[in-house]
Amino acid sequence: MSPAATPLRSPLPDQPMLQGVPDARRAPLPLFEPVTIGVLALMIGAPLACILALLNGLQLRRLSLIVMAAVVGPATIVLGQWVFEVLVENGLENISLLLLGVRLLYVAAGLLLGWQQWLHVKGHALLGGRTVPAAPAVGIALGAAFLMPGRLLALIQFPWLIFLDGGGA
Repeated sequence: MSPAATPLRSPLPDQPMLQGVPDARRAPLPLFEPVTIGVLALMIGAPLACILALLNGLQLRRLSLIVMAAVVGPATIVLGQWVFEVLVENGLENISLLLLGVRLLYVAAGLLLGWQQWLHVKGHALLGGRTVPAAPAVGIALGAAFLMPGRLLALIQFPWLIFLDGGGA
């Protein structure tokens, strides 16, 4: 086997190789898995998923993760309102279809944030860092969404609806 074809080995047997993980860092607290961020963007809304992504970025001290989450969060609120208004102006009257257009935007935002954080969270885990398991986190969010009053859930999912509703009056 040529030297270029030999796989990299760790000098110490108990240390994992961080091949393919850019400058891995271990966060002091457990991180949310990228899958959780994507699923919560669909279930509860992209603004909340952006808060979780922002927490991951702050814990990892990664400026790119922090900036992306800080930009995507407000952008989804503004773009969500814009998508809703464009669909209404084009004659779509079914509220479920109107909100489906916004949810598709939220899914795209969640996928973008999850994709960006994937290798960073993987590097954290390879260094022995803990993560919040996706299933319990999603289960808790689902239970909270079911128990939450409808207007509060709508405010969390679609914060711009308060402006379209005349201030909630």
